[in-house]
Amino acid sequence: MTNLEQNKEITNKNIRIDVCLLREALENMHVNELAFFYFLKFHFVNGRIYKKNNPINKVATLSGYSERTVFRRFQALKNLNLLSEDKGAYILRSTPRNSKIRLNLNIDITPKEIKNLLYLESVKTAARGQVKYQNIKSWVETGEKYQVKRKPGVTFAVSLSNRYAAKLLNITVQTAFVLFQKWEEAGLIVLEKPTPKFVMRCDPEAVKFLENNYKYRYLSRKTDMWEMAPQKIIFSDPVITAPITKKRWLRYRKDSKIRQFVNNLNREQWLKTA
Repeated sequence: MTNLEQNKEITNKNIRIDVCLLREALENMHVNELAFFYFLKFHFVNGRIYKKNNPINKVATLSGYSERTVFRRFQALKNLNLLSEDKGAYILRSTPRNSKIRLNLNIDITPKEIKNLLYLESVKTAARGQVKYQNIKSWVETGEKYQVKRKPGVTFAVSLSNRYAAKLLNITVQTAFVLFQKWEEAGLIVLEKPTPKFVMRCDPEAVKFLENNYKYRYLSRKTDMWEMAPQKIIFSDPVITAPITKKRWLRYRKDSKIRQFVNNLNREQWLKTA
């Protein structure tokens, strides 16, 4: 029995995602190829695509791509060292067993849908960073152990603007906006839109000098300047990080970025009490 026939009985499967491969794909803009790679990993359970009985045609049928497109994708995966071949089969590169990110895929998923899920995992990784620094801030300010925990009905909203997501994913702002809408429609996230806050009356041209310089977005309405905070995102599968312990805290202190963050927090506290 071929692994394609075996997979006819599989409806859902967890696929391990290599974080390094995902980061590299975002930087070099070959997320389409990586999504196709994980599409093949799902459908060929042992990582081998046997050349018997025209595998290009089989993959084309599964993916909805033309045979020509599948052939080009195979060549692209070879160039990325994600696919090799021997006399009897194409061989998919193995994924490290310690990979912490997993995608739960169903039998009907398409490469394009996998691509959107890879983008979502990248956004969730950035969100975990926010949770981590929120934990550190609480530790510094209160001296108490703190963790954003996974509890029924309790979630943690992270601030992620379309512009930040576009920069993170190496895509346009409009594409980032569309992705957030698709994720919300699929029930993967909930978006909380901020309410514009009046700042002051000024020349409309002044907004140009503030754009991209601060974490807030500034809007001009006639002679009024309005401040727009980043949108809040709540994930259906809440993001969590490891709890801060004394041992982990000592390790964090070796990170120059965390030391700078803590120094800034201490400086703010000192200014408030001065």
